[in-house]
Amino acid sequence: MDENYLKELEKKENSRKAFHSALSLLNYRMRSKAELRKRLGEKGYNPDTIECIMQKLEEKKFLDDAAFARAFIHDKINSRLLGPVALRCELIPHKLDSELVEKLIQQSYEETSEEEIVERLIEKRRITKGQKLTKKEKNRLLNYLQRRGHTWGVISIVFDKWSI
Repeated sequence: MDENYLKELEKKENSRKAFHSALSLLNYRMRSKAELRKRLGEKGYNPDTIECIMQKLEEKKFLDDAAFARAFIHDKINSRLLGPVALRCELIPHKLDSELVEKLIQQSYEETSEEEIVERLIEKRRITKGQKLTKKEKNRLLNYLQRRGHTWGVISIVFDKWSI
């Protein structure tokens, strides 16, 4: 056996291991391309191998940033009742296309209005419509809703509607 043959065999084995590592990571949960690339790099695979694996996964439709972003946004809105500001912040580490993110966030809030989500958060705090809050309680509620990523415009509409 010559040295070139051994190097080629080692390269193929490394590529196979990287592919299985990527599948294992994707089996655990969906990931963005940037996140998967970073994780494979942390595992010690070289950039050329990583790029080859990324292309294979994209061809097989195992890796799709648009599908990842859609699922991520849907999950964060429904499970944590996040607003658009918080969603944008949570999507930054995934290095997704900003136009794609904006489009998907807009679509998501067309399906479930931000006002409805703010109302659900208020109900979660056991506040009822027409309930009078002290200034301190109102400020606490406002801060809570803003920390959840909701904008003042939507919060004020809901406050007016609920007579808070």
